[in-house]
Formats: sequence, structure tokens, C-alpha cells
Amino acid sequence: MFPARREFRSVALAVVLVACGCGGKKSGSAGTGGSGGGAGTAAAGGRGGTTGAAGTTGAAGTTGTAGTTGAAGTTGAAGTIGAAGTTGNAGTTGNAGTTGNAGTTGTAGTTGTAGTTGNAGTTGAAGTTAAAGTTGAAGTTGAAGTTGAAGTTGAAGTTGAAGSGGACVTSVSGTVYDPAGALPLYNVSVYAPTTALTDFNEGISCDHCGQLSGAPAAVTASDPQGKFKLQGIPAGVNVPLVFQIGKWRRQVTVPSVPACADTPLTDANLTRLPRTKTEGHIPRIAITTGAGDALECFVRRIGIADTEFTSATGTGRVHLYAGGDGTNSFEAGGAFTAATTLWSSASKLAGYDMLVSSCEGSTSKFIDQKPQTSIDNVAAYANGGGRLFFSHLHNIWLQRAAELSGAATFAEMEALPSPVTATVNQTNARGMALTYWLAGPAVNASSTLAQLTLTGSAHSVTALGPNTTEWIYIPTTSIPTSHTTQILGFQTPLSMAPALQCGRVLFADTHVKASNTVDGGGGDDSDPSKPFPSGCKPNAMTPQMKALEFLFFDLGACL
Repeated sequence: MFPARREFRSVALAVVLVACGCGGKKSGSAGTGGSGGGAGTAAAGGRGGTTGAAGTTGAAGTTGTAGTTGAAGTTGAAGTIGAAGTTGNAGTTGNAGTTGNAGTTGTAGTTGTAGTTGNAGTTGAAGTTAAAGTTGAAGTTGAAGTTGAAGTTGAAGTTGAAGSGGACVTSVSGTVYDPAGALPLYNVSVYAPTTALTDFNEGISCDHCGQLSGAPAAVTASDPQGKFKLQGIPAGVNVPLVFQIGKWRRQVTVPSVPACADTPLTDANLTRLPRTKTEGHIPRIAITTGAGDALECFVRRIGIADTEFTSATGTGRVHLYAGGDGTNSFEAGGAFTAATTLWSSASKLAGYDMLVSSCEGSTSKFIDQKPQTSIDNVAAYANGGGRLFFSHLHNIWLQRAAELSGAATFAEMEALPSPVTATVNQTNARGMALTYWLAGPAVNASSTLAQLTLTGSAHSVTALGPNTTEWIYIPTTSIPTSHTTQILGFQTPLSMAPALQCGRVLFADTHVKASNTVDGGGGDDSDPSKPFPSGCKPNAMTPQMKALEFLFFDLGACL
């Protein structure tokens, strides 16, 4: 339902065949093994069949008991027909599992010939043998040693594999979480590397899905509840495991992975994304602050450690820039660099994987800070592979950039009732994933499927371009105005085919600053009187914040 997408170094962000011991039923009379032994020689041989002669097979009743059907040396001779001895008792063929071994029987051809075995004969086909599932039992034959002797049993192993009974799968399972270890994440690649991981390129680049470093032995992706089951991971001790979405990546070590079993990973601290650069790779993010919202607090809420929030000259993975009337300093001391220095420098922009811009509360007041050269720089950043998250009133970057203006049509801002019920667009796979993610028990943000409560919403989008995705909207039944898009997204360059696109843009007409928290304590705030992170509240995340978290990680995922 939700196609797993392979992850890569994104632009943005980024059997043992176990002889199932289905102990062979006594072929004791599996002398039928004898009869069937004839299987080797042919159906007629059933009575006299070498296997008969191989009364040993009969004697191999013990074989049956021993599961050593294989013990029917004749079987060995019979090219595992011995194993197939039980095949004689076509039913036993099933139990004989050795019929599975009769994979070699295939080899032995005689089994094939043994059309009677053909009752079992499919045994000849060995495939049916597989169906016999008791092929697994054949494993016991293996245990019987004779099967071992019959080496072919090993080969028959494949037949076993073909049968459901003999397959051996080694796996690990669990749930991938955000850096805070609080919310599960969708579409995170989970894989078992076999070589050292390669470093990411810093800043914008044009990469697409399917490029995972470390020569993975097995790969899977988390579902809309964040759950995964990675099959085919090598068994052993201190087994490496990687979690990656876009340029978010963390490698951990699983202390022990037993063969032929699933190992549940229940510690969220083990299966979460990194909080610091010492734990793994975090995309290089630039955040511009503003009076109208507090996205710096939102990014902090997902679990990135405070030590990673620094000025543009610091070594943290998240650089804070002072935008229009937003917070502009650190509580621990030190001022932010002005956002204008970022927007006016194409090379500085290109050094970041993601750009997040908080609503400034006014377009006209700060219009002079956004000359056309800066508009063009930001558009070039998007087209070159950058990831941009614009909060309300930053639509100016879309309206005035020729390359981005086709994404949507905007009008003067109109405030909407608050709170208001919005709807998640389910017409595409990612929208469906968001719908079920919000409604999942771990997220618990949507009590009615596809519905979400929003506060601080505005209406400024009047139409969408043909290549733009509507994520969340408010239908006319919820507001006195027309249908209004609340969150939209698109890939860049807009005019190019998907295979040639490199960047991604997300625009939200909502404000997390105005969002009421679950405990009623008020939302985050950003202004010069509140040095970071003093304006960030410790309250729980609201449903619309949670929706924004899903979209934030999707923004950084591979194209």
C-alpha cells in the first residue's frame, strides 16, 4: 500500500537452510521406504527395489526413526533415493522430507524415473517434494548423518528451501524513531552494511534514491507506523545496522543476532536517528528566525541537541540566522548572523542541505531585505538540490522567482478561524502514509482518519500548479471561504521531468507558534527579547506540530 522507497545519500537531508527437525515418521515400515526405495529403481522396485534390497531402507526403519532415511545407504547410492526411500511411501515422501533431499533425487533422476515415487513423483519433480515441506524433515535426515553422508541432502537443501518447511531466515525488527526517541518515522531505510560507510557531500547536490553506501547485505524501509523487519541480515555478534533518510544517518551495533530467528529491537534509544554529530550524520541546516513563528524551536523539538545549534561561524549542524523581528541571540551568549548575509550569498546557501525560514509577521516591513538578487539566489539553491521549508509570508520567495512562481498562485493573506479542522490529501501514496501515521497509536494526532486540528492558519494560496502536491487543506465545510491549501510541496526545477529534478520545497500557511499545546501551556515564541532557546516551551507537541515533523523528514528524503 505504501511503496517502500529506497533511501540514498539524499540531497537533503538523505537461509541458512535449517533442517527443520520435523522428525521423519518412522519409515520403519517405511520399508515403504523399501517399496519406495524401489523408487530409486523404479516403482516396481518398490518391492524389490534396491531400496528393498536396500532392505537397509527397511532396516532403515530405523532410518525412518532416525530420520536417517538417508541411512538408506541405498539412498546414497540411489543418489538420495535413500532419502527418497521414504519417498516410496509417497506419504512418507512428505515426511521423508528426504524427498526434499530428493532434490538430488532430481539429480538422481531415478526419483524422476520413479514415476511411482511420482505418486510421490512430483518427488521426481523434487519441487513437490518441496511442497512436501517435509523437506524440512529432510533436515533431520541431515541430522541423521546419513543424509549428511548423502551430501546430496545438502543439495537437497535447496529443495528444502523451496519447501516452506526448510527455509531459514535471520532478521531484526523494531521501530525507527526521531532523534528525540519519541515519534516513529516513515520511509527510513534500514540496512545491514558489509563495508565502511562513505561520507556525505556537504551542501546541495543532485542525488536520487537508490544510493546507499556500505554495500548493504539487506535493505528495507520503515512503514507508516515506523516499523521495520530486516530479513537477510548476517547472524553473529556486534552486527552493524544503519538507519538513514536523506542525509540523516546513524549506524548502531546490535550485540547479538542469532541465526534463523528474528531479533526484536525494543530500545528506542538504539533505533532512533542521531541527536548529535558524534552519533551519526545530521544534515547541515540553516534556520532564519521571524516574529511570526518559531521554527527554530520546532527543529529543536524533534530531538536535536542544543549543542548542535550555533551561529553561522560555529561547528553545530544547525546554524541560526536573525530574520525579521525574530530571536537573534543565544541564552548562553553570542549573537546570530543576519539572515540577509545568507540570502545574498549563493555560495553560502550552497553549503547547506536545508534552509528553514520562519514567518516574519510582515511582508512589507522586511521587503527591502529580499532584493531580486537574493530571490534569485534562493531559487538557484532550490533548483540545485536544496531543500527549503517556508513558513507563512515567505511565499514572496515563490512569487518573485521566475523558476518557482508556477508552483502556486497567492493572494492577500486572510486569517482563518482557530482552531479549524483540516483534511489530509489522500490522493497519493505519501499523503496516505501521512494519514495513517497521524492516526497511529504512537503518534495519536488524528482521532478521525485524515482529519487534523490546526491553529494559527491563514488563507493565501488560491491555486496550485500542475506539478505541486497539496498535503493538507481546509475544505469549504470548515471555513466560510473557499477550499484553501494549508501545506503544499513540489520538486525542483519545476519545469523538469522528475528524473532530472534535484530539490524540494515545502510551504506552510500554518504557524506552530500559535499552536496550543496538549497541556494548554501555550506555544513556542521567537522575538529579540527571548534569546534561544528561552522562547521554546517544554510542552508536548501538538497534532499540527507532529504533522509538520512528518513533512520535515519527508522534505529531506530522497527524490
